[in-house]
Amino acid sequence: MSNNIIDYSPTCMYMGEGQQSLEGCCGLPSIEHKSYCSEHVWTVYQQGSNLARRHKDIRRAEAYWNLESEFHQAVEELIEEGEIGG
Repeated sequence: MSNNIIDYSPTCMYMGEGQQSLEGCCGLPSIEHKSYCSEHVWTVYQQGSNLARRHKDIRRAEAYWNLESEFHQAVEELIEEGEIGG
């Protein structure tokens, strides 16, 4: 058996708050490549959250890199002007 095969449930596996077993889970037909129905899939996965989080991380990293670059440029200018030793 290949490690790349993921076995999705044919019925929704969503369990409500405090539910301890699969008995009484939603049971509606699940959507393709998920183990949840269309009503519960975005409750579980929070639609778009991974992509939005990745874009935010990229913007944050770029801001840090720009700040670091500006800092190094300022230090170089101070060294050239003799304000600080190199």
